[in-house]
Amino acid sequence: MLYDLIIGFLLELDWGLLGKSIGDYLKGSFDELSNWIDKYNWRTLGQTLYKKLKDLVEGIDFGGVAKSFFTLFGKALGAGAAFIDGFIQEVVKDIARYFLKYIEDENGDGYFGGMEIIKGVLKGIGKAIVGIGQWIKNNVLDPFLEGFRSAFDMHSPSKVMEAEGINIVSGMLNGILTAMRSIFDWVRNQIVDPLVNAVKSLLGISGKSPSTVFADIGGNIINSFLNAAK
Repeated sequence: MLYDLIIGFLLELDWGLLGKSIGDYLKGSFDELSNWIDKYNWRTLGQTLYKKLKDLVEGIDFGGVAKSFFTLFGKALGAGAAFIDGFIQEVVKDIARYFLKYIEDENGDGYFGGMEIIKGVLKGIGKAIVGIGQWIKNNVLDPFLEGFRSAFDMHSPSKVMEAEGINIVSGMLNGILTAMRSIFDWVRNQIVDPLVNAVKSLLGISGKSPSTVFADIGGNIINSFLNAAK
């Protein structure tokens, strides 16, 4: 068995020799590190490293770096502003060209008055709104309605929805009536009928109809009064 081999190995192992080997290894490693440390003059090494770092810092032209950075920063801002300006200029030109189509020289003098410009702008806005509405109708509403009709295989959504509404309401009413009939049947079977049968049994009329029993009771009462009057 594997466990027997492990136990035999541990029992036969020379633990003293193992400990001596570990100690010698650690001692040799520490001695080697000590010898490496002794090789250097650490004070001189620190002084030399400081001088090297100082030379590195002194070699950097911070003024030139700052100047180059802020030159780049200024040019980037200028380029961004120029980009936005060019973009807006083209937008304004297109807007102006669009509204100029609707501005009319009503006086025929070759000049556009304030009212003519206002009328043209309003006319252009109206045309744009109509165009947007037509675009929405052509690209949003009409495809949606067409897909809706195709899904239900119908040509008149209003009529189909009307029929579906009638069916839904009819189904709800039928469900309510069925539930009420079930309740009434339960009340009759579990409460009314047992109560009536108990009263009939108490009065000794289990085998007779209520009308016959009450007719007999009425006859007996009248006969009693007649007998008492004799």
